[in-house]
Amino acid sequence: MLSMLAISCHEGPRPGPWSEVDVVSDLAPPGYLALVSVTLTDSSEQDPTALEAPDARVSSVGTFLEYAGGSEQHVRALSGISRRAMQRFSPGTCVRGDALSLASSPSDSTAAPAEVMLLDVGNISLEANEQRLPFDLVLVPDLPPVFAGVSYRQRDASLQLGTPSPDGTFSALLHIDALSDSDLNEISEQLVFPPAIGLRAELDEERTTLHARWNDNAEGALEFELDFVNSTGDGLQVVCVVEDNSALTLTLRDLEGLKLPSTPPVKVTARRVTNSARSSGVFEEIEFQAIRTSQVLLDPSLP
Repeated sequence: MLSMLAISCHEGPRPGPWSEVDVVSDLAPPGYLALVSVTLTDSSEQDPTALEAPDARVSSVGTFLEYAGGSEQHVRALSGISRRAMQRFSPGTCVRGDALSLASSPSDSTAAPAEVMLLDVGNISLEANEQRLPFDLVLVPDLPPVFAGVSYRQRDASLQLGTPSPDGTFSALLHIDALSDSDLNEISEQLVFPPAIGLRAELDEERTTLHARWNDNAEGALEFELDFVNSTGDGLQVVCVVEDNSALTLTLRDLEGLKLPSTPPVKVTARRVTNSARSSGVFEEIEFQAIRTSQVLLDPSLP
């Protein structure tokens, strides 16, 4: 039974935030957080039951920040790097996607506001099978006086995976070529992506129960994300943490406490995640997430 919680980097001039404003206050020692997540989405054109994935789409996000004031949980929510559902909940738990960040918001309205600077630490790229895919450096919208800076993005690049290792995993190198004046040392981190999921999912004839199966070649926990669309066309997600045991039957009635649209989900996404971390420079812990995803459209009318 499921429980519910309702709660290309470039050469040349680099974009930067307010040039004449020191965003991070010097009234308190600053804190530092960093997260780089790389997601492989297996090609929908291949046999979904195959353990080998000849190619995949790659989407990546990198965030390196300095902050003062506020709690770490609040800063994570503000910066979009909240802990994943599987890092916070045990298998058998479902939570609304918007509650994952709300749960990290400060409960004390009198707490000091966080001041956050998103840092440019250098060039980041992903290397695999003689391909090297650079991340783009993106200027984020300023929210003066508490939030400014840059983040790293890589969207829907194509990566040839080749033959996976005997256990089905796939490895790539993440390179961070640090700037000479940054607070970070150069890094080459090996990311080990979990085996391909090969998700198959469908609703029953009454469209009230979801039946899903996937490749039985991993262990631990797996994230299931269900996408819903309400009457106004707005999207809403539910994330469930389940045992990675190759099958799931989910009765949508069990999710009624999450106040979902009355219509059934239109898409389901399964995620396996490998976490790693290391320290470098002022960053006591740089988190790395190697994510493998597989998606199924449940509504054939969608593109």
